[in-house]
Amino acid sequence: MTPKKALTEDEEMGKFEDFEIFDETDEIETQTFLNDFSAEKLFLQKFDRILGSDMRITVNDLSTKSSQSQTDSNPAFVDMKEKKICLDFNQIMNLMVNDYSEFLKSLKGFNHHELAHLLFTFKPKTYKYGLTAIQHKIFNIMEDCRIENLFTEAYPITIDYFVRNISKLIALLPNDLPSPNPQGENLKLADFRNLVIAYMLTYGRKFYNPDFCKKSKNMIAEMMQEPSLEEFIFPLQKVEEIIDEFIIETDYLKQKELVFEMEQILKRFFSNLMDNIPKALGIEAVTDGGEKRQNNQAIRNSKKFNKQLKEKSSNFKKSINKPQKIIIQDSEDGKQESKSIQNRNNSATDELKQSAESIIKDIDEKIEEQTQKDIVEIQKMKNAGSQAMDISTSPYIIKSEDKLMSIRLTNIIKRLKQDLRPHYVKRLKSGNIDIRKIMQQENKEIIDMNVFKKYKHSKIDRTKMAVAIILDSSGSMGYREWTLALRAGYCVADCLERTGSKTTVISFDVNFKVLKKFSEPIHKMLLDRASGGGTSPEPAMLFSEKELEKMKREYGINHLLMLMISDCHFEHNSLHNLDIFATDKSSMGRILDRFKKKFKVIFFNIYNPALTHPFEKILREKSHFFYKIKDFDELYHKMMDFIKKYELHLHRDVARGF
Repeated sequence: MTPKKALTEDEEMGKFEDFEIFDETDEIETQTFLNDFSAEKLFLQKFDRILGSDMRITVNDLSTKSSQSQTDSNPAFVDMKEKKICLDFNQIMNLMVNDYSEFLKSLKGFNHHELAHLLFTFKPKTYKYGLTAIQHKIFNIMEDCRIENLFTEAYPITIDYFVRNISKLIALLPNDLPSPNPQGENLKLADFRNLVIAYMLTYGRKFYNPDFCKKSKNMIAEMMQEPSLEEFIFPLQKVEEIIDEFIIETDYLKQKELVFEMEQILKRFFSNLMDNIPKALGIEAVTDGGEKRQNNQAIRNSKKFNKQLKEKSSNFKKSINKPQKIIIQDSEDGKQESKSIQNRNNSATDELKQSAESIIKDIDEKIEEQTQKDIVEIQKMKNAGSQAMDISTSPYIIKSEDKLMSIRLTNIIKRLKQDLRPHYVKRLKSGNIDIRKIMQQENKEIIDMNVFKKYKHSKIDRTKMAVAIILDSSGSMGYREWTLALRAGYCVADCLERTGSKTTVISFDVNFKVLKKFSEPIHKMLLDRASGGGTSPEPAMLFSEKELEKMKREYGINHLLMLMISDCHFEHNSLHNLDIFATDKSSMGRILDRFKKKFKVIFFNIYNPALTHPFEKILREKSHFFYKIKDFDELYHKMMDFIKKYELHLHRDVARGF
């Protein structure tokens, strides 16, 4: 066997002459775009929490769960019980877009849809046992229409994103059915089923373009005259009635009855009909049903907008049934002429897709400016993530999300104080006679002697607190840690001020700066930070000690707290009293020992899970409460836990007369 001749270097390189030069940076940027959606998640999550008025709502990326293809899973769904919106960012990108701008528009549409499920879907826990698989699919199609209608009544600005996504899904409908038909009937049947899908999706959404919906309806009516479609019964009027009734129905059992009626209409070709629907229409209100309280809230939300929706539905139906020609503009001479509904040169599906693409183009032009603003905001979030150690970043601005947290914490405190309001204690053996109790026992043989009551005066004034909030602004606190500390400090101060307590906010590194005095309102709180340096909290703690004692002496406030928010990476001599320049009384360890006897001491430790904390054990011993937090979600739950626990301590002290 003759050995092969070795190729020269030029010959070897010649084999790749048809390929462009490979740039490794392009691959890196692409991989980042594919895999890192943390800024996009945060952007959507803030939007959802503000609109949903719920700090527990989270946005999750399904594409990070595994490296395998996600094509078999739904690109978007919501876990109603856990309040989790789940989006497959990579799948949405591959399915819906050509560039990042389009990706963001589609992503917002999917996110708004799932948020609408959280706000308006009421689903009992036994939901998944009440419908068959086909009935469940029908329910999902009509429920998607219902919740989007209600959501757009509450937030009209979201209409464009819903219309764009539905138009995109219609543009993705297949042109033929999987099984070929030699007589050509298969193509007509595919067109008919595509028209049915498009009509159900667009008629159910009363904010959609009525001309498009009317066009698909007229196409269905025309194709029903085809001999090859005579076996299919599709009463348009009945379908409209079922959809109109479903979108304003607030009784789940009646919704199920409407699903059964729709199934009878679609059952002849329903399995194949669902094969035509793109996978993206698997967006569902998913997993387990909601809790009873959550379902009741969803029903109240639905009833709030049903009156407007009913009127809007009536007007939409009138516009669909009203005769109207579609007018186009002649680009050459500017003359207007009518266009036939059915283009005989193309299939019905092709014409419908062209109309959907035209709608998408118009919407893209309309929302392009807002999309560019969104891209800038997301880029800022990405940059903020890369500036973890940048201590010279511009001052933080308190956002709506932070104010929403303080309001929720305020409501918790107010509920916990309900039993301290003025009230009567009944069924006592002494006190004032309870006339109503005596009248209830008038005809009884054995008289209960517990027929007295006493009036309890309000004890709310005795629960007032003075809280010194100390924020770590040292160099070890990066941008993320500092903003988290500032947000936490603001939320605690705001909710306590709302409930009658007094707060001061102090930042420290080697020195300290008063961001808010006890006598100042919360809106005058400074939001900047020091230049950053070492970590010496002792001066700030000694200053707060004097201020707290002053509040007790001058205002008679007995409940005093020192709350520190820090990464707790202090200098060793601060905790172990090894500073040769400090006396025993001014070292941090001795200060904490003294504080614990006079005040309640609380630490919110902002920590990095990758780092080992050297002082956690000793800080736990020297404080009443010690919490570890790593992000805004955990911050919310830890603060709520602290408030609940401390209010129990406060109630105990008030009961003892302290």
